[in-house]
Amino acid sequence: HVWTTGVRFPLLGELRERMDADKFLLTEIVTSPDDMQARLTRSSGGQGFDDIVLIDPDPTTFEIIEPLARNGAVIAVINPTKLTGPVQVDVGRLHYDNLYLTGTMEQSIGAAYRPIRTQLRGGGRAAFVGAAGPMGQMHVQRALQAAEAPRQIVATDLVPERLAVVEQKYGQLIEAKRDKIEVALRTPQGKSGADFNADLFAMTGGEGYDDVVVLAPSANVVAGAVSLMAQDGVMNIFAGLPRGTKAPIDLRLVAGKGLRFTGSSGSMIHDLRNTLDAAESGQLDPNLSVVAVSGLNDAKKGIAAVMTQTYPGKIVVYPQIQDFPITALSDLKTVLPAVYELLGPNESWTVEAEREFLRELLP
Repeated sequence: HVWTTGVRFPLLGELRERMDADKFLLTEIVTSPDDMQARLTRSSGGQGFDDIVLIDPDPTTFEIIEPLARNGAVIAVINPTKLTGPVQVDVGRLHYDNLYLTGTMEQSIGAAYRPIRTQLRGGGRAAFVGAAGPMGQMHVQRALQAAEAPRQIVATDLVPERLAVVEQKYGQLIEAKRDKIEVALRTPQGKSGADFNADLFAMTGGEGYDDVVVLAPSANVVAGAVSLMAQDGVMNIFAGLPRGTKAPIDLRLVAGKGLRFTGSSGSMIHDLRNTLDAAESGQLDPNLSVVAVSGLNDAKKGIAAVMTQTYPGKIVVYPQIQDFPITALSDLKTVLPAVYELLGPNESWTVEAEREFLRELLP
C-alpha cells in the first residue's frame, strides 16, 4: 500500500500507471500542515509506515511526518533544496526503534536505498566518539581485530585519563597492527566541540570518516559528529538516547553526501552467534574486556558498578560461585595469587586464569 500527499507529476502519474502492474494499492491524500499528521495516522490505521520518502521537504513537513515511521522504517530524504539549515531529528528513535535515515540528491528515489553497510569499511577510516567506556573499548578492539580492518582508527573522549585505558588495555594489539592501522586517541583539551571536530576531520586529509560510531549519550555529540562523515559514510548511534531526543541534523549533508544513519539497542541471536564464532576462532578476544570478577551474591553490586562506571571494563559474574566479592583483576595478586599468575598481558583475563579461579572456589 502506497500513500502520497503533495506528490506531483510526473512521479504521481508514474505511480498511477504502475499500481496495477506492480500490484500495489495507491491512496492519494490531500493534506495541509495542520492536519497532515492526523490524516496520515488515520490512513495507516495508527500503525505508521515502513518507508517514508520525503521529496524536497521543508523542515515543518519533515518534523510532522518523521514520528509516523514504524519500528525498522526507512526515512529517505530526496533532493532537499528547500532546507536552509538543520532539522530536528529524533535520534533516540534511530537508536531504540532501529530506524534508518538516508538521503540522496539524485532524481532516482532508489539511490537513497543503496544498502547500508553493517560492517566497518575495510581499509577505510573509523571514528569512535566517546570511546573510553567499556562499550567504546570493545568497539575499538573489534575494529583492531577485524578481518578487514579500517586503515585509520580515531578514538575520542572528554577525559584523558579515561581514554588512556584504551592504550593500556590494547597496547600490544595496537603495536602489532601498527604497520596496517593508524591509531590515534584524542581529547578536546579545552577546545570547543566545533574546533575539536574540525581537528578530527583534518586528520583524514579532508576526506572524513567512512564510519562514525557515537558512544556518548548526547544529542549535541551526534549533531556535531555529522561533520566528520565522509561521502557515503555511515553513522552508528550506539549510545542509548531516550526516544524523543532531538538533534539538529543538516539533511542537506545527508542527501548531498549520501550519508546513512542507523542505531542499535541490542543484538539479535544471529549476532550473538557470529560473536561466539569470532571468539572461538580466535579472531576476537572478549577476555580483553574483563576487568573484574565476582560470585553470584555480588551480582547486584556489579550492576550498580556498571551504572556508576566504577570499573573501566566488564565484570564477569560466575553464578556457580556463591560468595566471592567483586574483585578487580589487579587485586587478584593478593586475593588469589595462583589465579593472578595466569593472567595475560596487562593483567588480562585468560582461559587458564578462569580454570584456576573455578578450581579454587568451587566445592
